[in-house]
Amino acid sequence: MISNEGVGHDMPKPVLFNPWKHHQDYIIGQIRKFADPDELPSLSGHLNKIGESTTDLYVGPLGLEEIADLTLTVLEKLNLNNEESYLHWIRRSEGKYRTETFPDNSVWVFRIGYDEGRYVHIHPGRNVPFTLRVKANILKTAISVNARSLAEGGNPLDIKKINAVRREFIGLDPIKFVTLNHELGRMIYHFAVKIGILT
Repeated sequence: MISNEGVGHDMPKPVLFNPWKHHQDYIIGQIRKFADPDELPSLSGHLNKIGESTTDLYVGPLGLEEIADLTLTVLEKLNLNNEESYLHWIRRSEGKYRTETFPDNSVWVFRIGYDEGRYVHIHPGRNVPFTLRVKANILKTAISVNARSLAEGGNPLDIKKINAVRREFIGLDPIKFVTLNHELGRMIYHFAVKIGILT
């Protein structure tokens, strides 16, 4: 069952979308928000919204409002004006999902959502334009170490800082090193450049 229970909804009903897992610009905004020393301690509770599985992160130009509008446009175009018609459309597909391409050439997956009033669950497609595939714990680590670095200063690629947030925010064991040849190092660096910590 697909559910985003506990996720703050930034989309109009009936759309279900988890920006903590799937939207780069939203995450960057959250890194900046939790860089406030008063906010930083509560970050770990929000990281739980990412879950434990590998996810597809949209890194394209569309904001949340644009994604919502385009999703609603798809529903209107296909005359999927209510839950019954939408569920019928999804269930008629072989994999119980559909894909739609948005104007920026990003590909979006439409599934059944199970939160009350949010039956249109969308997320970015896999291995398509403007999407990065990333493991949940790598995403959580990259978010938390960049938030702490923005709050306290220092290099987010510092192994001591990385291990501190892994322990405090995520409950993970320490690692021996990180480089830009590893997925974790690349993800940390990716966000660090976006928020201006590194160049």
